[in-house]
Amino acid sequence: MVRVQLRKSASHVFVTVDDSAFGVEADNFVAEAENSVVVITMRLRPVDGNERHDATALNASNLLRVKIADQQVIKSLAQFLRQPYVAPASLELHIQSGASVFCFPVTISDLGQEIELVAVRNAG
Repeated sequence: MVRVQLRKSASHVFVTVDDSAFGVEADNFVAEAENSVVVITMRLRPVDGNERHDATALNASNLLRVKIADQQVIKSLAQFLRQPYVAPASLELHIQSGASVFCFPVTISDLGQEIELVAVRNAG
């Protein structure tokens, strides 16, 4: 397994779920590769009651996308994915929210100054 810390300190992310969207602080951004799967992890760290309330909207099946505009995360992730020993066949996003960890298969869209991790939904 190959693991890299993308950013340890907090950064703002924008989360879209089935029926709402919200901004929330997150930290401990990590990418790791094992057996052609790259897992990107982050921990939600709501800073106030409003963010805590919004973060409760996330559950195991409703994620649509996460936008990350933090340049350190973007640059470190891009560099990690370019390494020849990484060669991802699939990507997963693991979001820790409180005591729960939600796991989603994702694709990455480059939006210029930000990246978007888009959840892959099963048809049907």
